[in-house]
This record gives sequence, structure tokens and C-alpha cells, in this order.
Amino acid sequence: MAARGENWKPEGTTAEGDVRRTMHTDPSPLDRFVRRWNGVLQPEAAFAALDAFLQSYLDLSSASARGS
Repeated sequence: MAARGENWKPEGTTAEGDVRRTMHTDPSPLDRFVRRWNGVLQPEAAFAALDAFLQSYLDLSSASARGS
């Protein structure tokens, strides 16, 4: 988990001393990929799921543009 940094905390946890409030996370189209990331440092592995998703989206868009 070195890529996430020394101060990285799992989603839903709070910083030491901050016991009254929880951290707020803003929704993002990339959330599902960020949550699944296991901290791997190699870009090809880290972005494989996102790359596959975007490629399938592009393939569908191209097919629609061709009238398929």
C-alpha cells in the first residue's frame, strides 16, 4: 500500500482526534475504480479496470456511429 501514502486511511474512517465527524466523500464517476484499487504501483495494473471500461465504452460509441 505504499502508493497510497503514509497518511492514507480506509474510506469511512476518521483522523485521530476527529471522533465527532466522519470524513465526507464526494461522488465521482471514478469512485468505483478508486475503491477497487489495491495500491499497486504499476500504471498498467492500477488502471486496467478503468482502461477496460473506457475501451468498451469507446467500442460501443464507435459501433453506434457506424450504425451497427
